[in-house]
Amino acid sequence: MVTKEPNRKELKLRSNLKNVKVVEPNVGKSIVRRIREVIPLLELREISPEQISFDVADQVYFLGLDSLLDKRSVPIPVSLRVFGFKNATPVAFFDVVEYRKTVGLGERPRTISREGDENEIGSHGFVSGEGVAAEKEEPRVRQMAISKIYMDVYLRARKIALAAVEKAGKGSHLRLLRVPALNFEAMWINAEDQRNDILVPLRNVGQLSIFKTVPLEEALKALRKAARLLEHMDESMGG
Repeated sequence: MVTKEPNRKELKLRSNLKNVKVVEPNVGKSIVRRIREVIPLLELREISPEQISFDVADQVYFLGLDSLLDKRSVPIPVSLRVFGFKNATPVAFFDVVEYRKTVGLGERPRTISREGDENEIGSHGFVSGEGVAAEKEEPRVRQMAISKIYMDVYLRARKIALAAVEKAGKGSHLRLLRVPALNFEAMWINAEDQRNDILVPLRNVGQLSIFKTVPLEEALKALRKAARLLEHMDESMGG
C-alpha cells in the first residue's frame, strides 16, 4: 500500500542530551483549527479551546495480526495523535486523519471518560483492519479522549523513549506503534539504521513489560508469540 508521510520538522530534545535530534510530525494550522472546533464536545471544565496548546504529536502506525504472524511486519501510518496542554498539563488527545479514504473508521469522534481505568490503557484507537489512501483532504478528528490515566502512561513512555534516542542515532523518528489485536501500544524510536529501532511499551503484553525499553526485533518476536497463543485460543473455541 502506498502511503504519504506527513510534513515533519526537526526538534531538539528537551533534555540534557546535546546535539541529538528526533524527527517529529508537524501540527499544521488546519489540524489545530479542526481540533479547536471539536474541543467543546469534550465539555472540559473551565477550559476554552483557545487556552489549549498543541506541543506534542506523534504519527500512529498500525500493525495487523496477519502481517505480524507472516513476519511481513511493515506498520502502516494511519493517523496523527495530537496532545493538548494547558499550562504544561495534558488535558486531552486527538487522533487526526488527513486522508480521503479510510477503512474501518467511524465518522464521529469517540470520547473516553475523564476518569478512565486500567482496562482503558491500550484500548484507545482504531480497530484491526484500518488503512489509509494517499489522497489528502481536510483533517478529520476520528477520536478524542480525556483519560488522565492513559495520558500519564503515554507521556511517561514517550519521555523514556526520548531519553533512549541517543542509542538510535540522529534523524530518528518518534512514533506510536499499535497492534490492536493484542491490545498493544508502544512508543517507537524508528532509527535510520533499523537495527537500532527501540520500543517502549505502554502496557504489559506477554514478555514485554510496561516502560521497559526493548529492541524492535526482540519485541516483534514476543508479539508473534502472544499472537500465536491468541490464534490457538480462537481455534480451540471454534473461531
